[in-house]
Amino acid sequence: MLNLSENNLSGKNFERIILMLWNNSKLKKLILSKCNLGNSAIENIGEGLMKNLTLHTLDVSSNMLEANCTESWNNTQCQGLFSLKVLDFSDNQSMGDVSVYHLLSALKNRVDADGGVI
Repeated sequence: MLNLSENNLSGKNFERIILMLWNNSKLKKLILSKCNLGNSAIENIGEGLMKNLTLHTLDVSSNMLEANCTESWNNTQCQGLFSLKVLDFSDNQSMGDVSVYHLLSALKNRVDADGGVI
C-alpha cells in the first residue's frame, strides 16, 4: 500500500507516480486523496493503468477533478482498470455525470483474455 494523501502532487511531482504505476508489479493499493489532482493527473493515471495490472485499490477522492476527467480512460486500453476492486472518485464535486459515463463506458467495453466481451 502507498498512501500519499494530503500531499500536493500536482505538476512535476505527479510524474513520478505515473512512472511507478508503469513499472511497479507489486503495489496493490494507491491512495491519492486530497492531493490537489486535476484532470491531467487522472489522464496520466489512465495511461499508467494501461500497463499496471496489479493495483486493486485506487482512491482519488477529494481532489479537483472536473467534467470529462475520465474521457481518455474510455479511449485507451486501460487494462489495469479491470483489476481494480475499489475505485473511489468521491467528493470531486465538479466531476459531473459525463466523467461517470466515460468511466462506465470503459468498464462496459472490457474484453477478457479470450477476446470475448464480458
